[in-house]
Amino acid sequence: MNTDSSKQPELSLLPEVDVELVLEGSYPYVTGGVSAWVHRLIIGLPEIRFGLIHFAAKNEDTKKLRYDLPENVKYLQNLYLQEAVFVPPVSNSETCLCKDLFPEFLRMHKMTKNSSVDSFAEIFTKLTDSKHLHTLRELFFCRESFGLLKTLYNEKSSNASFLDYFWTWRFMHLPLVQILQMRRGKTSLVHSVSTGYAGFYAALRKLTENCPFILTEHGIYTRERNIEISQSSWIHEEKHPDHLVRSEPALFKGIWINFFNALGNWSYQEADRIITLFEGNRTAQISLGADPQKIEIIPNGIEMEKFFGLRSERPPSADNFKVGFIGRIVSIKDIRTFLRAVQIVLLQIPLSDYYIIGPLDEEPYYSTEMQKLTETLGITDRVHFLGRQNVIEWYSQLDVCVLTSLSEGQPLTVLEGMAAGIPQIVTDVGSCRELVEGHFPEDKGIGPCGIVTEPCSPAQTANAILSICRTPELFSSMSRAGKNRVKTYYQEKNLFNRYLRIYQNYITK
Repeated sequence: MNTDSSKQPELSLLPEVDVELVLEGSYPYVTGGVSAWVHRLIIGLPEIRFGLIHFAAKNEDTKKLRYDLPENVKYLQNLYLQEAVFVPPVSNSETCLCKDLFPEFLRMHKMTKNSSVDSFAEIFTKLTDSKHLHTLRELFFCRESFGLLKTLYNEKSSNASFLDYFWTWRFMHLPLVQILQMRRGKTSLVHSVSTGYAGFYAALRKLTENCPFILTEHGIYTRERNIEISQSSWIHEEKHPDHLVRSEPALFKGIWINFFNALGNWSYQEADRIITLFEGNRTAQISLGADPQKIEIIPNGIEMEKFFGLRSERPPSADNFKVGFIGRIVSIKDIRTFLRAVQIVLLQIPLSDYYIIGPLDEEPYYSTEMQKLTETLGITDRVHFLGRQNVIEWYSQLDVCVLTSLSEGQPLTVLEGMAAGIPQIVTDVGSCRELVEGHFPEDKGIGPCGIVTEPCSPAQTANAILSICRTPELFSSMSRAGKNRVKTYYQEKNLFNRYLRIYQNYITK
């Protein structure tokens, strides 16, 4: 299998596969819920030949595999969205060879302004025409392209810097040009695990090759990008002399948000089937333009035998109470709220300990900031940043698991903790309430296996920790409920069987 991340394999070197999985910034280079799900799916379907397409911003993001690739992965092809090596056109001609493509990019730009995709099929059919592909990179060099950029800049009503506008244009369109020019192997089905650039690639293959395309969304990609963009410091935000608070995002943040919304809409439009994890996601997808008739709910599942019996239902002692946060140390997980809750709890249970378990290198600046916050709050003696760990070993030691995320899909760590009999404290995002309290009447009848809090609420999180610690019968009932819910509704074998049937429906055609 080709796993060399420094070279792009030629088309002739890509083996034919049954399913091409398209991934963005995740498996096999990043750990986390989505990556764990992909890995387990591949292992669970050994009869399916998989190819992997992975999009990363830069080569440095793919230096180390975090997973050993299973034997049924036949290739791994990386594309670095922001690392093209451009060679300016050799021709001294005054006429740009790709000038006739400018109207298409102009049309696309104006459509994304309103998150519209009505003409995307027509636009990208023309852009992927073989006679145009070799000239696409001239868009970043030729005089006519610069004139087009000035026209777009002058149309906006803003005093924003043209230099900032230029680089926004460059960073936004470069990944699309990279994807448009990718070599592709032969597959029966393309399966994207998000919208965004991965969904764009899959939709492009559906459009230009009539290759069936299924989309699985764990979290709602466009919403997560909107949160990240709104909170970002790397996107320039122009200053207003009146200092008034505005409800609309700043110019460049608004451009990026509209862009990702458009990519999401096009993924929904081109996908043959859309798979999501729970009803809340389905409702969100419909509100964002997905066809309800295409959507199917397949919840996550886990190998429950690995977790049953790790921890007894015996209530913990307040003198030796251990709380865990298991997840990536990134801003969307809102570690800040967890740490502020810890500070509150320690005032009442001073001997309790807190373990933050997860990679520290995905957003290094954020990890550093959170460790400094721990010092500022005066809780370093009781809070332990452990980095990557074998979480199964920790499930036997923890008394409560806390997840303070701002956005989630259907977190595997919550299911794993439930199967181990650990009460869960989760924010009311994604399917977290459904996992903890149940979804339909029979499910709710099992009882709650934890406590749901509002996002960004240290006080609620702290009160939830205190309630479970101080109420032994509550701990025991939640421990039993978590095990029963996983056993009844969230077994991994059910997920494998449903995906196998979906895959075979396309592979045999």
